[in-house]
Amino acid sequence: MMCIGHGAAVNGPASVRNRIIFFMNPLCFCPPPLNHRGMHLAMCFLFALFLPKNETPDPDPKRFADAIAKFTEADQANPPAKGGIVFTGSSSIRRWDLAKSFPKLKLLNRGFGGSHFSDSNHYLEETVLRYEPSVLVVFNGSNDLWKEKPPAQVLKDFLEFKNRIFKRLPQCKIVLIPVKPSPKRLEIIKKERALNKLLAAEAAKDDRLVLVEGMFDTLLNTAGQPDETLFLNDRLHLNQAGYARWTRLLRPQLVK
Repeated sequence: MMCIGHGAAVNGPASVRNRIIFFMNPLCFCPPPLNHRGMHLAMCFLFALFLPKNETPDPDPKRFADAIAKFTEADQANPPAKGGIVFTGSSSIRRWDLAKSFPKLKLLNRGFGGSHFSDSNHYLEETVLRYEPSVLVVFNGSNDLWKEKPPAQVLKDFLEFKNRIFKRLPQCKIVLIPVKPSPKRLEIIKKERALNKLLAAEAAKDDRLVLVEGMFDTLLNTAGQPDETLFLNDRLHLNQAGYARWTRLLRPQLVK
């Protein structure tokens, strides 16, 4: 690799010599004299090489080690049958009384509150893959957005989640619950809508992936705002009335 500096001899017309700037090796910055515009362009190129990606760091998945260990203990005490219906995701899944909402179905709840899609990816074996579900119901993404992850980053994490599942379980049906609106997180409702559009676009590409329509809008009032009557006092998690609306929309995806 050659670096051409101020004192280097370069054959050719002066107009060519003056245009030569370093490239090929970003660590070698020995440019010949440039006019102000040329120097500005060269520096912009250099900075672009080292700019960090517009992503927010993932939280440490080890904060869920105890919760995941309890799943393992429960499995050892009462091994679940493979090929069933598994629910996974954040607290809206963990808090859901599935037996009450779907009394005629045998469902396995492997939600762990506060999780991101990155956490689901870290614990995918322990919360999904080892059960070899025929149907997987997923709710995640709300905490990701709240912690300032852009929708595109959340989508990337979801795609890793989806691709790993389909690689191991190509016949599995993934049922996605859209990121829900809530009174407490009203400031990110535009990001929630944006992420849901991205997820819907992915679902349109694969018959094995379903985004359940209406599960976002059913939590809004006539003014288009999150309906306070469907949430607990924390204004974040659903109450029984809220879960009843979700249940009505989700049931057809589980009984086909």
